[in-house]
Amino acid sequence: MKITKTQLRRIIKEELSKTINEDNTPDQQMAKDKVEEVAILFADMYEGLPNNESKKLFGEYLKANVESHIESWQKQRYEDENPEHWRSIPGLPEELP
Repeated sequence: MKITKTQLRRIIKEELSKTINEDNTPDQQMAKDKVEEVAILFADMYEGLPNNESKKLFGEYLKANVESHIESWQKQRYEDENPEHWRSIPGLPEELP
């Protein structure tokens, strides 16, 4: 079954609306808007691919790259929120000489 760009965009908007509560703070709304922009961009790129094989590869590469970036961002946020986290690493001295 093929879907049109318009249908794909509508589906993306509906799903994004379901995942984030309508009582958004400004930060939540900004995050939601940015994700929606990226999702529409990816949908356009996906629809521009010539065949199902390239669409399948696009989905696999996209998923792997997004997951990798999310993990990296989570690590960075943890380090930003816990600047002393290195002290809990076994084998490291409490103080540097």
